[in-house]
Amino acid sequence: MTFDEIKFFLHNRNLSRYENIHFTNFLAAVEFQYHLPTIHITGTNGKSSVANFISNIYRKEYQVGVFVSPFVSSYLDMIMVNGVCIKEAEFAEIFNKYAEKFVSYDLSEFEIVTFIALQYFLSKKIQLAIVEAGMGGKIDATNIFANVLTIITTISLEHTEYLGRTPGEIAVNKGGLISQYSEVLVGSIDDDSKDILYQMTKKLKSNFHQINDYVLHSSLDGVLLFDYLPFKNLRLAAPKYQLINASLAIEAIKILMNSFPVSLVSIQAAFNEALLPLRFERIDNIILDGAHNPEAIDSLVDSLDKSKHYVVLFAAFKDKNVEKMLSILSREVDKIYLTTFDHVRARDEESYFLFLNDYEFVTDYQAIIKQYHNDPDIILLVTGSLAFTSLIRGILSEKNNH
Repeated sequence: MTFDEIKFFLHNRNLSRYENIHFTNFLAAVEFQYHLPTIHITGTNGKSSVANFISNIYRKEYQVGVFVSPFVSSYLDMIMVNGVCIKEAEFAEIFNKYAEKFVSYDLSEFEIVTFIALQYFLSKKIQLAIVEAGMGGKIDATNIFANVLTIITTISLEHTEYLGRTPGEIAVNKGGLISQYSEVLVGSIDDDSKDILYQMTKKLKSNFHQINDYVLHSSLDGVLLFDYLPFKNLRLAAPKYQLINASLAIEAIKILMNSFPVSLVSIQAAFNEALLPLRFERIDNIILDGAHNPEAIDSLVDSLDKSKHYVVLFAAFKDKNVEKMLSILSREVDKIYLTTFDHVRARDEESYFLFLNDYEFVTDYQAIIKQYHNDPDIILLVTGSLAFTSLIRGILSEKNNH
């Protein structure tokens, strides 16, 4: 298949199931072996940002592979080595080698792309891999190797039909990534979940670590000056909510310093580099942020300039806590438009019926973009879904290139 044909195939393999029996049988059939040192990241929010920060630090001195999800513009940007995406021909070569077995074992889109990523890392003989889990932990498609460090960023109620109905149950699921005799780092999570993860870690004879506090000294023109001991006067060109993700990355570096030593210069330089797209990304007077749950929306709102006027273009998936997300947004913005987009999981007008008295629903989201784009008095905030913000990013990029 050509890469375009592969994209079409994968899009139709977006299966609504959460199980690992198909992938387990496939891996056994192809005798898959993977032993690269790997940092495994899970959690409700911040996974891709933490992965990006860690990669930016390590790739100054090592060959580093990164796998994140979902994609922003293409499957290619999910798989990188030293900041360079896998090429179409490389992706297609691995896919076509296993295409028949992908079909015969009925693999999902995410399982296939995960496998391609790990095979690509093996072919590139990288020194360290950073892998973002998909939805969860224990039976996640990425949970097929022993890792040197498990990072659990945050835990909140999301995908409850698959991961558990309480933070504690979700913690057990996420903790399923923890490997024996390894390192475990947790971010800002509730005490009960933290205790559960601590007990799981000790049972596996692994070492438990917690994130420490950062000290923010100043914020000027979008640049944050902060300390995270023992490192001082670090500069981060990002919104405030990224400080906790940056701190997690630094703590991870400290934990692995004996195995993967890096210099202070590499750490300092990494934070001045561009962050992931769709994380408070600004194009003209439009901010694109893929916040897709209440916790992320709360962090997003906390980063807004309260002296500015904001209009929100909001689209979300059906399984998200839209009521709470909209409630948080409505406290800080002037107007919220609800909309929908072409995705099997996207809420449509009918599924927003409880909110239509409070917020205007628009079918033509491009009309809203046209209305507010370059309005000097308004900042248009596009949020609610990574998939939706990615779509809008593509539209804006296409317009700016013409």
